[in-house]
Amino acid sequence: MNIRTPAGARPGSVRVAERVVAKIAAIAAAEVEDVAAPPPRLGRRGRLRRWPETSVKVVNGAVRVSLTLSIVYPAPVAATAEAVRNRVRERVAALAGLTVAQIDIEVPMLCGPAGAGVRAH
Repeated sequence: MNIRTPAGARPGSVRVAERVVAKIAAIAAAEVEDVAAPPPRLGRRGRLRRWPETSVKVVNGAVRVSLTLSIVYPAPVAATAEAVRNRVRERVAALAGLTVAQIDIEVPMLCGPAGAGVRAH
């Protein structure tokens, strides 16, 4: 895609807010098969969450992501977490133009297909 700038004008920069990057990461993680929102509890504003809980820190153009999510039993936890890491890296790079330096994943609960929880130890 070519973007034209007026003669003599210098191209500017784009800064993507951390909350936008967090939303991209959460939705990307939820797109992975066998990934669900974390254990049922009320999120902000009294609504149940639909996506993994996500926090993001952007430092010098590199992103650190922390995710809390559930995995549908009996999916392999390590393989599913690796698929989440790959998907999040890919989507954040494509949509925000940022490199993901680190992704921490917490899985406090495995859940059944209907959302019935099985506590992880």
